[in-house]
Amino acid sequence: MEVEKKSSIIKTVIILSALLIAGLILVFPARQFFQKAQEINKEIQAKEQEKKALEQRLVDLKQLEINYNEAKEKSKGIANALPTEKNWPDLLTELENVASNSGLRFAEVKSQSSSTGTTNQPGSSSNPTSGAIYKELPLSVALEGNFLNLKNYLKNLEKNIRILDVNSITISRYTDPTTGDKYLQISLDMNGYFQNKK
Repeated sequence: MEVEKKSSIIKTVIILSALLIAGLILVFPARQFFQKAQEINKEIQAKEQEKKALEQRLVDLKQLEINYNEAKEKSKGIANALPTEKNWPDLLTELENVASNSGLRFAEVKSQSSSTGTTNQPGSSSNPTSGAIYKELPLSVALEGNFLNLKNYLKNLEKNIRILDVNSITISRYTDPTTGDKYLQISLDMNGYFQNKK
């Protein structure tokens, strides 16, 4: 019986040893597999981060394109505010439209000779040959209407995209001899501006 017991213990030890050896053989490749899986997982996470960064750059590029197109549209407005040439017909049309939208009758406009201006920075001279970026177009505009219409006209001129400076306003009362209507005759001396092509 003792021999059987010893034989049974030896069998058990052999079986346990075989299982231990088999387990070690399986654990070693499994450990390498898990290490490889962790490395692949790290690579996947790095690629995900890279993908997110690229997606953000794409969003930023699309926003940059939108900003560029908006700036391009605004630059067209700048060209209207300070045209490259006198563009007399457009200026007359603008002045007439502002007058009619303000309830004034546009009587006439007179132009004087243009002069060259500079950047008007403190300490700078207004020497027309150095640093001239614009030319002035002195105008005299005659309008007819009432004071409220004149107030609206000045507000609308201020909102207008074209740069215009009103230098003086002369107002006189007028009564139409044929109809007896009373209104104001308004004369504005102003400057329009255009780019000084060098």
